[in-house]
Amino acid sequence: MTVDASMQPDTAIVYTAIALTAVTVFALRLAGFLGGRMVNLDGRARRIVNALPGCALAAIVAPAAMRGTPVDVAIVVGIFALFLWTGRTVLCLMLGVGLCVLSGHYAAGTFAGFF
Repeated sequence: MTVDASMQPDTAIVYTAIALTAVTVFALRLAGFLGGRMVNLDGRARRIVNALPGCALAAIVAPAAMRGTPVDVAIVVGIFALFLWTGRTVLCLMLGVGLCVLSGHYAAGTFAGFF
């Protein structure tokens, strides 16, 4: 299938969409930060907030285990162990997603395109 220039989106529309997305994400994060400062966290609410990093890790990295390859399962187990050991959510999310993407490209035979 060939793609001609008329099928490409206008550059201004693309940049506008990226800018609007960035502004929306920033506004939502700011609203969450300001709103979160007004909430009293005790008891059950504190336990829920403490569980959120693990939920985020599971929601992003764990679907790779559904592919069922030994490499993907090893990545998920390794990243979860690293999360339990370090407690660094963002590091584990980035590392887990990156490794799952690389293993997916390796399995598809398109890994050589990265280097």
